[in-house]
Amino acid sequence: MAQNSFLKPPSASDFGIRSFSFPSLSMVYVQLDDQVTDPKKQFTDINLKLNALKPLATTGCGPHSVQQ
Repeated sequence: MAQNSFLKPPSASDFGIRSFSFPSLSMVYVQLDDQVTDPKKQFTDINLKLNALKPLATTGCGPHSVQQ
């Protein structure tokens, strides 16, 4: 996700990527840059990157879900 060049740069009041982990659950929030005109395209790109990582995931990891 961090490789997506359209993420909002982190600042004192905003974040580009924020994650929370719990037993059996991890949640990752991303903020797109304000200049993004097609957020669906960027979230599709992020989803493709996550799908490419599936073969590297440990047993029992997944599934993932990308929501806007």
